[in-house]
Amino acid sequence: MTGSPVPTVRSRRWPWVLALGGPALAFVVALLVEFVVLPALHGGAAPATPAALARAGTAALRRAPALRYVGDVLAGDRVVHVDLRVTAAGDTVGTLRLPTGGSARLLAVAGGTYVDGDRGWWLSLAADRTGIMAGHWVSGAPSVLGGLDPRTALRPAGLAAALGTVPAGARAATGRATRLGGTPVTPVTTATGATLYLHGTVTALDARLAGRYAALDVTPVGRDTAARAVAAARRAAATVQRYDTLPARYVSVSGTGSCDGSSCTETVKIRNEGGRATTPGTVYGRLTQGSVEGAKLGDCHAQLPPIAPGRTATVRCTVHASPDGQGWYQWVTFSPGWQGSDPAPLVRLLDRGYDLEWLDEDDHPVEVLTALGGLIADPGWTRKTVERTCAALVRADLIGDVAHLVASGRLAYRAADLAADVAAHRLTPAALTEAVRRADAGTDRVAVGTWRTGGHSYRADVIDAGRHQTVRVAQVDSSSASVAVQRIAALAGAVPAAPPGYAATLRVTLTPAVVALYRLGGADLRDALRRAGLTRVRLGAVRGLTVVGAGGRATDLRATDF
Repeated sequence: MTGSPVPTVRSRRWPWVLALGGPALAFVVALLVEFVVLPALHGGAAPATPAALARAGTAALRRAPALRYVGDVLAGDRVVHVDLRVTAAGDTVGTLRLPTGGSARLLAVAGGTYVDGDRGWWLSLAADRTGIMAGHWVSGAPSVLGGLDPRTALRPAGLAAALGTVPAGARAATGRATRLGGTPVTPVTTATGATLYLHGTVTALDARLAGRYAALDVTPVGRDTAARAVAAARRAAATVQRYDTLPARYVSVSGTGSCDGSSCTETVKIRNEGGRATTPGTVYGRLTQGSVEGAKLGDCHAQLPPIAPGRTATVRCTVHASPDGQGWYQWVTFSPGWQGSDPAPLVRLLDRGYDLEWLDEDDHPVEVLTALGGLIADPGWTRKTVERTCAALVRADLIGDVAHLVASGRLAYRAADLAADVAAHRLTPAALTEAVRRADAGTDRVAVGTWRTGGHSYRADVIDAGRHQTVRVAQVDSSSASVAVQRIAALAGAVPAAPPGYAATLRVTLTPAVVALYRLGGADLRDALRRAGLTRVRLGAVRGLTVVGAGGRATDLRATDF
């Protein structure tokens, strides 16, 4: 909880009173008894009850000129971390962060909703549009908060209505956190099932808002402070790009080649499939001896002329070399708004003998090509393994997550055949994120899916060679603590015994739907899991259990704790 420091007024009244003696001291004591002690014993102001504090707190929220929310919202199967300021009129400004690390600024006002996401944000949500959308304010993009519109659900009056009334006899709720961030709080449940956490007033809440589970810290914000933040965001978003307004996408229609003994020229017909041609496109050509896998003879680049949507143009690309007999000419068209205009990542792949036949021209943004290059650079990979793996990642719609992590230098795969793991649904964004977390913190290799070494094959979501652990990664979102524990036990039961010298572990990420457990940590969480039925036997082969709750806080537990 944040706020402005309250000036302290130093008083010398008590030392002076205590220095009195005899009748003077007796007089002061009598005054205290008459005007302070007796009224409290006979009908004076009684200590506020949890229900009274909760009612006063929700009333204060309703009257607030603006509120700040920091916490998590469950939207679909994704937990989005939010830090938002919402005014009484519903104007919203703040940031959103995805579990994979991408983040975006958000501005939601009466005129519309706008996001300014980084590359990680768009790679996770719409990988093929990353080059177009990243680093710009965009309107009309799909909301990652699902049906939760902060302009209505989080404006002070809307929040108070969603929280509902507090029953007159409401007492402190059991089975909820009693400390948040080291501050003691009193949990109280409202008529709608929401939980309010009180420290004098409402400081946090767990509730379903517009059908979405949310765990949020809430703080009143001054009208001027919120207005300045919204005004600054409006100025930044003065130039907005529409999500459905796309740049030109160039595709090759046909091509013919001819050689004169000293050079070869490919004549290619290119069509603009649609979109604005604001930046010239590029064609990259490559000549090899005999076949696509033959020795490279040379390459060339040619810039496209302006091409109107739906129209075609012809471009020529000349390589100043000639094959001995038959040659093979390859070309790739680059659309700047989609794949960029730098062919260097592609050239590196082709120079390593990589076959791009499976990769459609429409599906190779720069990040994908960079990811492929990063995998090939790893000495544990063969060209064929990389090809199969990346093809599978594209089919599974995971290439965006992979590309972002590899391009940032935070993840190098060590699995021998990740393509099979993808096909078997053993690779997930959650497993990738956990692998990155461990790779950042560790000193040895981290594998994802399958890892073969020393004649043995290890299979798990993550294999941490530095810590000698196999890791099963999962998310649990049941609203019942007992059902959540059943799910944890089922996950543990499916974890195979770890290879010699390794310990099997389970990392469970709770969502805000698991209200009874989400804000707990340490011994409180352990005890709650015990009460809900988790035992040492039910953990099976699992030796370590990590539970991730509110704000990404992780609690590490051992099987012997149960």
